[in-house]
Amino acid sequence: MEKTQSILVVDPDTDFLAWVQHQLGTASTRVITATKSDEALKIFGREDPDVLITETHLLPFSGQELLVKVRQRDSNAIVILMSGFGTTQAVIESMKLGAFDFVRKEALPFTLKAVVDAALKAQAEMKAATTFKPQLTVEEHQDSIVGKSAAMQQVFKIIGRVAHSDAPVMITGESGTGKELVARAIHHYSGRSTKTFVAIIMHLLYLPEGLRWQRPKA
Repeated sequence: MEKTQSILVVDPDTDFLAWVQHQLGTASTRVITATKSDEALKIFGREDPDVLITETHLLPFSGQELLVKVRQRDSNAIVILMSGFGTTQAVIESMKLGAFDFVRKEALPFTLKAVVDAALKAQAEMKAATTFKPQLTVEEHQDSIVGKSAAMQQVFKIIGRVAHSDAPVMITGESGTGKELVARAIHHYSGRSTKTFVAIIMHLLYLPEGLRWQRPKA
């Protein structure tokens, strides 16, 4: 007999909750709903759902705060945040706090099932094994990262994931693609954000095989 999995969905819009319940509810998937973050926290403690999907804009505290409280109880909790107004900063900070994913609501009709399937698979594997736009000064504003495309959303998520790590990060790309902006964003959200950021740009000249490279003359 197939094991039943449970999903807790939190959103103040009851019509939206009904839609999600219709999209995700099956004989093997139970969808639990809540309209407030404090209610959701109680349900999470009682039901121990496999996946939590929450709107960021909630009362009495935000979806990001709910994420933090849930992961304080269970560091392996899989939480997906969603918003119709997902800023770059919200995406990066959510991933840094440990969100499994951050999705924009307008994309949910196309991505909801795939994202939830991936989350449920990750949770099942875990159980089987035992889970940008920074606040800038006016002067820095022109150097901020912006973008609403799916590709840029993935960049923001990666920034959020690696920012809390002390491991070296290699950023590659052609000239003008924004490598330094990504590096600055990682620094901004890292534990070293109060330290000075120094950009060192090195241009390498690649010569035919068998010859050593050298820096081009200034």
